[in-house]
Amino acid sequence: MRQGLPLALMHIVEFVEKHGLRESGLFRVGGKVKRCQELRKSFNQGGVPEFDSEDMPTLASLLKLFLRELPGGLIPEPHRTQLLNVFRDSKEEEMNQALRTILNSLPEEQFNVLCYLLFFLSRVAAESHLNLMTSKNLSIVFGPTIFHVPLSPTMVEEQGLCNALTEHLLNNLKHLLPNMYPHVSTSNTAGTVTGLMKSVSNSCHSQKKGSLEDNQASEGHCKTLGLASQDTGASEGLQNTMGPPCKTLGPLSLILRHWGW
Repeated sequence: MRQGLPLALMHIVEFVEKHGLRESGLFRVGGKVKRCQELRKSFNQGGVPEFDSEDMPTLASLLKLFLRELPGGLIPEPHRTQLLNVFRDSKEEEMNQALRTILNSLPEEQFNVLCYLLFFLSRVAAESHLNLMTSKNLSIVFGPTIFHVPLSPTMVEEQGLCNALTEHLLNNLKHLLPNMYPHVSTSNTAGTVTGLMKSVSNSCHSQKKGSLEDNQASEGHCKTLGLASQDTGASEGLQNTMGPPCKTLGPLSLILRHWGW
């Protein structure tokens, strides 16, 4: 069960998690721009490109490109403003509870993708003694892709605050998402985040829907996406994993459909 997650995102994260967590400067070293666009085009055409011959900086750049192209950012503007206000103005003992409430109010698609991304980045940070990507460094890289700050005279200051908020999210996952937070172990890096999302998806439904009937109705409308089956071709596997349109439709749905959604 892989609900509310775009195939392109999972394919990139699974490969990087398995092969690249210990690569020095992961997400800081730029990849091959032309190759990145070719891989993007392949996903757009319904393919599932093989990554075995790709260099890690290019795949890291592809992930950042994917997130940058989400219209309005992964966090919708009203939620972004609420999160920043709480982060800036709340007392420390009240902050995480208020942040958790706002995160749980995100549309289901955005919520699932954000959980998946944050859990993955926590795995990257767990290997920072090798890859040099601490939660602070990751927040500098991913803050602008998670939060799209509109042009304004205070844009630079506001982006800095968004980056600090991203670092706080990474450092406090066990408090912000207590029913979904994984036990982070550096000894087993393969498949951890994707496997975890099965329980994340279930927890998401139980937290964000008020009754069993609501859960069942939501599950009936949500897409179930996965990688191509080993017994079928990539294109056929993609078709077989696509379900009916998700009940919660918004800007994210449109762009992710364009990216193999």
